[in-house]
Amino acid sequence: MRKLTYLVLLAAALYSGYWFIGAKAAQKGAETAVAEMVNSGWTVEMSDLKTRGFPSRFDTTATDLRLVTADQNLRWDAPLVRSMALSYKPNEVIVAFPQTHQLFLAGQRFDLTTNNMRASLRVQATPSTPLNTLTAELSSASILRPDGSTVSTGAGLFAIRKTDGDNAYDVFAQLRDIALPQDMIKALSPNLEISNVVPQVSIDANVTLDRPLDRHLTKSSKPRVERLELNGAILQWGQMTLRANGNLDVNRDGVPSGRLVLKIENWKQAIDLAIQTGVVPKGLAAIAKNMAQSMSGGTNSLDVPIDFQNGAMSIGLIPLGNAPRFP
Repeated sequence: MRKLTYLVLLAAALYSGYWFIGAKAAQKGAETAVAEMVNSGWTVEMSDLKTRGFPSRFDTTATDLRLVTADQNLRWDAPLVRSMALSYKPNEVIVAFPQTHQLFLAGQRFDLTTNNMRASLRVQATPSTPLNTLTAELSSASILRPDGSTVSTGAGLFAIRKTDGDNAYDVFAQLRDIALPQDMIKALSPNLEISNVVPQVSIDANVTLDRPLDRHLTKSSKPRVERLELNGAILQWGQMTLRANGNLDVNRDGVPSGRLVLKIENWKQAIDLAIQTGVVPKGLAAIAKNMAQSMSGGTNSLDVPIDFQNGAMSIGLIPLGNAPRFP
């Protein structure tokens, strides 16, 4: 019995030593991350940063957190942010966010209310800690704008998963039931009646980068997109449903080349919206409508190939302006 007692006490002492060493490493990791952000030009302020959770977890909590980007255009204030990891799985972390926090864009304040907003992160247990998976989700959110209007959304999900390819990642993002204020709808389409609720926006893609996502990433060595394989993107709005797929190669300057195919249900409303928002120049409105009528074969469905070449986008002979640049 005495030997068993000694063994139990020894095991408890060894585990306690392991926990305190692990907790110290977690604390040091958090402090190092803050230092790296500061060295990159960010302003990081907080009233407290502590690691607790003995005996089963490493819980690191930042209290009264304020983050400001180097250009001072973006600031985020949160009363409490907590990262949690089981003591026997320190490479798998869950981050819990507060229900209320504030975002400042160019000096304008936006009040955020988020329900069940959290993220989970799993990295390989190697010195460079390359990313395996990252998932962020919430059940609902609302944003109070400076003018008093509100933008809200239902469930949201964002996920990244490392695949077998070199520096290749599956990326998925989705928002449901996005409710926009009427002034925003009128600004987008002043002469077009359209619902202020967007039932779904989603994207499913495989992205190849020029380097892995790991702890060595800094502002001066951020990853560059080399290829985008768009498996499916969906926008449901009003009577329209837009789906897109295709592949783009991206050069070192961030200029894409390739083709995306846009499948549109209720294309007439989609083209009217594209004209009013300036996606299709008004001088080409008649040509666009005639071409769409011909391509649809008189149906309500339309397949539109969008070509990316020499830094520009086009639908056949119709120019759509400059192609977006990738970071």
